[in-house]
Amino acid sequence: MAGSTILERLRGLLRATPPFDQLSPEELQDVLADLTLEYFKPGEVIIEQGSTAHKGLYVVESGMVRLMDVTRQRLVDKCGEGDTFGAFGLIKGGAAPYEARAVAPTVCALIRAERFLKLYEQNEAVATYFDRQIKQYLNRLGTEVDVTGARQLFGRRLGQLAYRRLITCTPESTAQEVARQMIRRGVSSVLVLRNGRLAGLVTGADLRRLVARGGLPNTPVRRLMSAPVQTIEASATLFDAMMQMLSHGVHRLVVVDADERPLGVLTDRDVAHWRGQDPLATVNRMESAASVADLTNIQEEIHEQLLRLQRQGAAPEQLGRMLSVVGDRIARRVIRLVARELRAREDLVRPDVDWAWLRLGATGRQEMTLTTHQQNALVYADPGDAEAAEAASYWFRRMAEQVNQALEACGFPASETIAREAQWRQPLAGWRQSIRHWILQADAAELERVLPFFDLRPLCGETSLVQTLWQEVRMR
Repeated sequence: MAGSTILERLRGLLRATPPFDQLSPEELQDVLADLTLEYFKPGEVIIEQGSTAHKGLYVVESGMVRLMDVTRQRLVDKCGEGDTFGAFGLIKGGAAPYEARAVAPTVCALIRAERFLKLYEQNEAVATYFDRQIKQYLNRLGTEVDVTGARQLFGRRLGQLAYRRLITCTPESTAQEVARQMIRRGVSSVLVLRNGRLAGLVTGADLRRLVARGGLPNTPVRRLMSAPVQTIEASATLFDAMMQMLSHGVHRLVVVDADERPLGVLTDRDVAHWRGQDPLATVNRMESAASVADLTNIQEEIHEQLLRLQRQGAAPEQLGRMLSVVGDRIARRVIRLVARELRAREDLVRPDVDWAWLRLGATGRQEMTLTTHQQNALVYADPGDAEAAEAASYWFRRMAEQVNQALEACGFPASETIAREAQWRQPLAGWRQSIRHWILQADAAELERVLPFFDLRPLCGETSLVQTLWQEVRMR
């Protein structure tokens, strides 16, 4: 009987407590199943400021709790019957920004962390209420935050979102048929299916290129489609989709189920719609940047956006992944701009040899931070004769100097390990000799220092040269 009475008291408490008063009977019953009662004596600390252990959401059943920024001796809030606390740490993670201490004999209902987070993820009213509560707390703490869109970006699975409906055709469908379908359905792309499996993707741009070339309306779309198509499983998050678009430089992903069957199309505009603001549009502007100055401005915007994402609750590893992709895109654009400028000069002739720009160390491992220094190198194929060797040496020296300088202007500080230094800019034969020297002559301490630099990745250029270098490292 006593247990039943307590349960009814808790049920009545939640029914009178926003936002739980908006739950369905089924949702309320699920919450009650994951709820326990805890008693606190006056002066007892319930949540220690700076703690990273977040047990759950507290709902005050009776008594009084004081929320205090003890570092600055600033009162954040007082919580009486029906008030809640503890949501900040559950939603944003990290250290608790305040201390919660009972100031009178207090009884709290504790909703287990997993149950609260599931409810926060699935119930719009609950999410909106606690997002607003976090903003209010942080205003009182004097701390900036932007939580709008964080839940959609970092928690929502693609399967929970209404991405664009599936419009399909066969490889033998004609360009005219597909164009009519796009107009009729109001879409910009059509999936090409062969025996129910994804074969390719046709976009409005593909059809426009066909017209520009003077192609025929009855051209089968198998001659126009892009293949293979970038896909992503419906179980992935919106953040995963954004990172895949950034990494591969695409504007669309085909959402598939666990059996690789297509479910719909996700576009960068969809991401922007759900997110509100994201780096996708900014990064895409890099491809049309006409100068290093333009890239410098864009890099500053990216830093602001990363800061905003951090305030929204992005984990450090997520920000690091994004920063690495952005850094790669900036570097590729810088290299293209520098190469174009060098080709435009009358006194320079680009050598007819393969080459590759390498990223080393932390950048090679894609572990960048806002303060990561440049670590890069350049390898080019061995020229055929002495005259060609001299021309290649001059060209690639000028190229490396200007690329490193431009990357500095874009916010990536130089280091001793950059391509403008002769030992990190060599023909293939020179690299082989250096590798033999380092690995055969160096002691254990020297090898420990040098070998991490061979965690290299080709950023652009001829990747077979890099494979040759890797073989040299493995052989030694």
